[in-house]
Amino acid sequence: EFSDGLHQAIQAKEGVGIKQETKTLATITYQNFFRLYDKLAGMTGTAKTEEQEFLSIYNMRTIVVPTNKPIARIDYPDAVYKTKGEKYDAIVEEVAQLHAQGQPVLVGTPSVEISEILSQRLTQKKIPHPVLNAKNHAQEAEIIARAGQKGAVTIATNMAGRGTDIKLGEGVVELGGLAVLGTERHESKRIDNQLRGRAGRQGDPGFSRFYVSMQDDFIIQYASDLQKESIAKFCEDKLPAEKLRKTIDLIQKRAEDLHYDSRKRVLEYDDVLMEQRRIIFGQRDQILIQDDLSELVGSLMDQAAASLAASLMNAKRANPAQWETVLQEASKTWLLGEIDKELDQAKDEKTLQAILTQEFHRQHQLKKDEAPEQIAQLEKMILLSVIDHQWNDHVDSMNRLREGIYLRSYAQIKPEDAYRQEGFERFTNMMANITDQAVLTLLHIQKREPQPPVNPEA
Repeated sequence: EFSDGLHQAIQAKEGVGIKQETKTLATITYQNFFRLYDKLAGMTGTAKTEEQEFLSIYNMRTIVVPTNKPIARIDYPDAVYKTKGEKYDAIVEEVAQLHAQGQPVLVGTPSVEISEILSQRLTQKKIPHPVLNAKNHAQEAEIIARAGQKGAVTIATNMAGRGTDIKLGEGVVELGGLAVLGTERHESKRIDNQLRGRAGRQGDPGFSRFYVSMQDDFIIQYASDLQKESIAKFCEDKLPAEKLRKTIDLIQKRAEDLHYDSRKRVLEYDDVLMEQRRIIFGQRDQILIQDDLSELVGSLMDQAAASLAASLMNAKRANPAQWETVLQEASKTWLLGEIDKELDQAKDEKTLQAILTQEFHRQHQLKKDEAPEQIAQLEKMILLSVIDHQWNDHVDSMNRLREGIYLRSYAQIKPEDAYRQEGFERFTNMMANITDQAVLTLLHIQKREPQPPVNPEA
């Protein structure tokens, strides 16, 4: 569900019932979620390209296990074209040639849109083919398992039929195995390798080739100014395709670096919240498992008294003329009517704190003496409720802070440092609010009087 009212705006536009806006209760990145486990392990055929990230984020080394049988697949250099139209024409032409000789072809596309473009062109050529785009996982796994049969042509997006072994049909080995054609380089070499790896399983023959045009989104989005000059030269027939292939590799590397930096930045921000999570959730766990919260409640009352004493003394020194009004407000909020005179006559913060501490403990003890079991239950409920409410507000506050923190860079301040500092200040304020709100609620508890039974005949 969308947040910030967007979901409700869509519901209003579509004329359907408007649901109440949801609120973020907790957030965590995948990286920090995984790091909560004592042991981490994983297995994939394409981890080597991300070796440095696994090491820096999880302190995990990447070990390459040799293939069961030698790899016979041939990975050809990219076929490079000036326009998307020329590229699609070349792909369809190669598919037609391979299909005519019976060699199976798997065409990998980065999006449903490109799948449909190629599908239309192949249909015009009267080449039968299924189009897989992860809409029906069960059915697609069966279809892609048959993609290695003689004469088969299959179009699949990145998400379709993954994890299914493509076995070669009878006579396909002699034809050269499965041909994998990538319609576009991805923003990560790892995804390219996943597509290449659909061919050449268990020592089978096969080949892979990617097709790239200078109009591809990934080229336009990630090419630097210098790399765009090389692209312009190629389009003017002043640069051979062999030299441009190196530029394409560098563009992909630039995209990978930018995505890695983005993931790293997200993790740095979440690390700040992770420290705070441990404190808050640790405190919640202690409240949940303890039967007697007297010590914790007493500590909170001591902290609240110290904070209120400091606040009152600062107000008295700053504006003596308003002291009586300030004291009346505090007395009303904290139920201090019986000690107004003592507070008024206190000469320093230490005396104020002692008076308030004694009063908070006295009031709470009176309630406990009247209904010990009821108060014990309420203590747990109140503390958990206050913590959850304050933490939820804090998570929202931190999300809003992060959305605008990049503006600090204009003041020559590193956004990550500003987020860490302000996040600490907001967390400190939240902890103080938890203390004050919990003690206030405990002081305002009213004993429930038993209700007389209802007489139905009355």
